[in-house]
Amino acid sequence: ALESAISHGIPVDVLTADGIRDKYPHFKIQDSYTGLFESNAGFLRPEEAIRAACAHACRKNNTNHVEIWDQVDVDHLEEDDNGSDDIVTLYLNNGAIVQTKSVIVSAGAWASTLLPYDTWGKHLSVTRQLQVWLAPDNGLDFTPETVPIWLYSPPEGTKRANGEDALPLYGVPVNKYDPAHPNCIKIGLHHRPVNVQDPSEYKEVTPDEKSEVL
Repeated sequence: ALESAISHGIPVDVLTADGIRDKYPHFKIQDSYTGLFESNAGFLRPEEAIRAACAHACRKNNTNHVEIWDQVDVDHLEEDDNGSDDIVTLYLNNGAIVQTKSVIVSAGAWASTLLPYDTWGKHLSVTRQLQVWLAPDNGLDFTPETVPIWLYSPPEGTKRANGEDALPLYGVPVNKYDPAHPNCIKIGLHHRPVNVQDPSEYKEVTPDEKSEVL
């Protein structure tokens, strides 16, 4: 990580284990650990960003006409070569058909099945990533003002309970605006290599999956 930061010109501070504990007593770490602190790093709350983008687009003084359709699914889309113009056609689950010259696809795990396979879909693969929300009870403040986003890389050779290599863990501070997980920190496995075909088939987290994170 340090080599990557140096090669890309990203300023970071190297922290010893004591330095990490002094700066962020939220973390209980071993004396052999070393940390990198990037003061310019940050993160995005996607739900809030989407709401802000929609509100900005719909402002009365916006010169562009914007119409937002919610609770509508895009069943599939097609790219058509219509002479000198490329047309993208979207087929919606309410029966509507929309044609446009360009489209931004932000379908997340469903992108590989929504996008035409020959041009885009074949280049994408979906993996099942695990995340949990935990409510701290040690009296420490886990808001973004006092604790950063973080990534923990386990020492080389560390194994999980199932005998597989341990994966890095990442964490995000409390989001007081999240009605589903108020006052909870978010923790997840980084780059969990479990491919899935249809994300819709996964409705619940299994006990084995919970044990991977906790």
